Amino acid sequence: MPAISQEKVDARKESIVDAAEALIAEQGLASVSARTVAKAAGCSSSLIYVHFSDFDEVILRANSRFIDKLDAALAESSIPSAPVADRYVALALTYLRIGLSRRRQWAALFEHRMTDGKPLPDWHLEEHLRMFRHIAEPLRELAPSLTVEKRNALARTIYSAVHGIVSLSIETRLGQVPVEDLEAQLELFVRSLVAGLELTLR
Repeated sequence: MPAISQEKVDARKESIVDAAEALIAEQGLASVSARTVAKAAGCSSSLIYVHFSDFDEVILRANSRFIDKLDAALAESSIPSAPVADRYVALALTYLRIGLSRRRQWAALFEHRMTDGKPLPDWHLEEHLRMFRHIAEPLRELAPSLTVEKRNALARTIYSAVHGIVSLSIETRLGQVPVEDLEAQLELFVRSLVAGLELTLR
């Protein structure tokens, strides 16, 4: 049997990740399994394990595509010449709007758990951490004396705070709130946060 070209291997892998990505977007992470992905991709379940180290990798590759889209949207929303508060508000509102408009893909980033408690691979963790630069860079203006390590740690804390608000809003655990109200509350929180940072980091 002739060897399969690398081009065909890449195409097969792409179609498998395409199928996983589409299933997540349409039905949510709970609908995604080797069987459902193989069926959608038009291949056998065993073929998935020929091209990927395990099924976790398929999910991570699909999630990576969403991270790229989210990262690009955050980059586009940030205006370097704007005041820090305005930049943070734009980032927070973008994060909220993407979460609301792509709930299933957004949720999949945080719902997925590696099999047998394995840690996230470094390449995927780096993709998550890369988005923190949108928060860390403006901190140079607020607190030029902070070390890179402290700036990154603070960026992670700021992200966690905003993510918590957005997560509760998307999951509607505290009841349904109109989007306009969510945006207004998120902006108020972010501006208050920046005002506090300006005072405490001087």
